[in-house]
Amino acid sequence: MPTHLVVHYAEIALKGHNRPLFERLLVENIRRSLQGVPYGRVERVSGRILVEVTDSQRLGEMMERVQRVFGVSWYAPVELLPREFESLKKRVLERVGEEVSEGGASSFRVAVRRADKTYPYTSMQLARMLGQAVRELHGLRVSMKEPDLTVYVDILDRGALLYFRKYRGLGGLPVGSSGRVLHLLSGGIDSPVAAWLLLKRGCRLTYLHFYAYPSWQEAAERKMVRLVRHLALYGGEGDLYLAPYHHFQMGVLKAPPGLELILFRRFMFRVAEELAQRLGVAAVSTGESLAQVASQTLANMTAAAYGLKVEVLRPLLTYDKEEIVGLSKRIGLYELSIQDYRDCCSILSRHPETRVSPERLLEAEARLGLGDLVKKTLDETAKITVAREESPLLAAP
Repeated sequence: MPTHLVVHYAEIALKGHNRPLFERLLVENIRRSLQGVPYGRVERVSGRILVEVTDSQRLGEMMERVQRVFGVSWYAPVELLPREFESLKKRVLERVGEEVSEGGASSFRVAVRRADKTYPYTSMQLARMLGQAVRELHGLRVSMKEPDLTVYVDILDRGALLYFRKYRGLGGLPVGSSGRVLHLLSGGIDSPVAAWLLLKRGCRLTYLHFYAYPSWQEAAERKMVRLVRHLALYGGEGDLYLAPYHHFQMGVLKAPPGLELILFRRFMFRVAEELAQRLGVAAVSTGESLAQVASQTLANMTAAAYGLKVEVLRPLLTYDKEEIVGLSKRIGLYELSIQDYRDCCSILSRHPETRVSPERLLEAEARLGLGDLVKKTLDETAKITVAREESPLLAAP
């Protein structure tokens, strides 16, 4: 039975002198992902991370959780064995026999990686010696290109790892390694996918949503908390700020026809900018995709973000709708995202202008008294802390 999970990373290995920082963050995120599941020590060993398995009945759940941790290139259930050759060979032969009985393999190969170069045999020598023993006892033929069974052996300074299957992780960088971002989260398909992509690049997210319901509780209950809770499976606990739409809805009555939607984007950016500065966050992000809808032109995007004191990130900028929907389905967000929800953008003009200049937008913004609307909105914004598991919501104005 596996004694550990071994976790490998890829991009982190290229971080030079900063690599230990990324490794520590990855270890912390693995521990956080395993909360509620019994496990032993989590330690860095020879460019790998070893997670001790203390309850083999929960191994599948451990693997499922580790699979969602960004920064993991691949992982595998392994046995940690003594390095002494005869003892190692004996266990390899036993385990190969079990694998052959279960899967009916007729061909095999042995893949050895020697992290500890002081081991008395080279990787090639050890692979050859173990392979010969397997062939003689079990009668399997050697196939280096397409074997039915691969015997993986890693030689570390504290022992040897034996395993037969690797499972691909999500890759990317550990959440928290790239700083904090305030993400504008709508009730649609695009912005949750954009959030997932930012998490993959190591950003820790705080969420801001504008609701058109009578109360923030109703918006939260309908689906926003469920969206953030699903994203928390990948990024950990996060705060969700719920801002009312009604102040802008009253003010936009003074707007020139065709500018309602871009003024709303400007309003959202202004609220996000103020909130980000209060939270000490340097960037805000959106689910905008260039030219996907009439209002998301390069000119309008430039005007809406004009003069902001925070960076604006748009991870979906070059994605088309088919790509976004495909990714949403793959990461389990699609069914949540398409549930009925009264989104603010759907209330506004369906025939927006496509090329609004910053000067014209600033003039309309002044006419609306947007600064006052931002202040009133923030005064009524509620904050909810959302964890990955079902738990009471912690809310405060």
